[in-house]
Amino acid sequence: MKQVTTENINDYIDYIMDDYVDWCGQAQIGSPQIKETKFFAEEGRKYIKIIHAKMGGQRSVHSFIVKEATKKFGVGDVLMAASWKAPATNFARAIVFDTDSFKGRIRWSGIC
Repeated sequence: MKQVTTENINDYIDYIMDDYVDWCGQAQIGSPQIKETKFFAEEGRKYIKIIHAKMGGQRSVHSFIVKEATKKFGVGDVLMAASWKAPATNFARAIVFDTDSFKGRIRWSGIC
């Protein structure tokens, strides 16, 4: 049975952060704008929630990763956030095990 690992989550967060650095353009890696922006995971019962912590202490949900397979979703499916507590369950946007599936779908600001 496949499981989402810490490495999978770190690869996903690294992809999001790289997109943020690209979006910032001229900002240096050590700049306050980039240093004070973080993405991290919180594990829940059914999903792993990816949170975007912004400057000034603001937080928002970036996305959810499915922990346990359901009738509709497989382990590792990446879902768009519908609210702070729940994902949008219409369809998966990417698969955390396949970084190629992120292209064109996963952005630092959310999921397309």
